Amino acid sequence: MLKEVFLDNLTLKSVFAGIGGCSAWLLGGIDVALLALTVLYVTDFALGFYRAWENGTYNSCKFRRGLCKFILYAVVVMSAHMLDLALADPLPFISTYVRDFMVAFICINEFLSVCRHLGELGMRVPQELIVKLESFQEGKK
Repeated sequence: MLKEVFLDNLTLKSVFAGIGGCSAWLLGGIDVALLALTVLYVTDFALGFYRAWENGTYNSCKFRRGLCKFILYAVVVMSAHMLDLALADPLPFISTYVRDFMVAFICINEFLSVCRHLGELGMRVPQELIVKLESFQEGKK
């Protein structure tokens, strides 16, 4: 029944295609950096959920906060892409770099979070890697 609705309903397919196309445009296209951010976010979310489950500290408030973090990341990347578009005419040498830097910064934070989760779960993570990643965070030297 549900399969037939998705396969036969042209309106529903058009709506999903429109939402997907608008989202891809607002995010600046789906490239390797955005794909890496998505994989890192999903990994961080899954490891955080597993860690909370293992420790018996699962909290629905933290779960919702993690989902909101994903939405905020998307809004930040969209905003950075809009800034790239706004800077394209007056400063063409800067355009397309704001979004890329923002995605890279978020990727570093997510990878650091993944490393911390792995360390809390008992896996060995090189301390030098964590120190180096923390040096990229704002306010750290």
